[in-house]
Amino acid sequence: MQKRVLPLGFVAATTLLATSISAQAETLTQFFQKSHIDGQICSYYFSRLYGTPDTPNASAYSLAGRLDVITAPFLTGFRVGVSFYTANSLGTQSSDPARIDKTLMGIGSSINTLGQAYLQYSQPWLTVRVGDQLINTPWLNRVGGR
Repeated sequence: MQKRVLPLGFVAATTLLATSISAQAETLTQFFQKSHIDGQICSYYFSRLYGTPDTPNASAYSLAGRLDVITAPFLTGFRVGVSFYTANSLGTQSSDPARIDKTLMGIGSSINTLGQAYLQYSQPWLTVRVGDQLINTPWLNRVGGR
């Protein structure tokens, strides 16, 4: 029977690769821990009761939400921010389009959109943002509304 011996270089390279993968996994874990993820979920029901035989009453239901992600700083000061919006009727809309209140998502069963995306570079003396940004004031905020 012939003995096989692994070259020392192969063992060293394998150990170095395993250590590198472990360090990258730890860095990625720290990146996600320092990133900020939040959101909101809302349930809406609207109805329009016209009280006339000429105009049918209309109603609509929507389960809606927003998911916001702001990454941890990378490459010495860059961050990325993204907001995704979705609304879904969950199959509750009328089959008659005239009976659907179109102020939520129209006559479709769902609507999805990327509501915000930006790239930010920040240092103690400078902050620059490029991309779409949400208006967020006491009179026009990110919460509620149709």
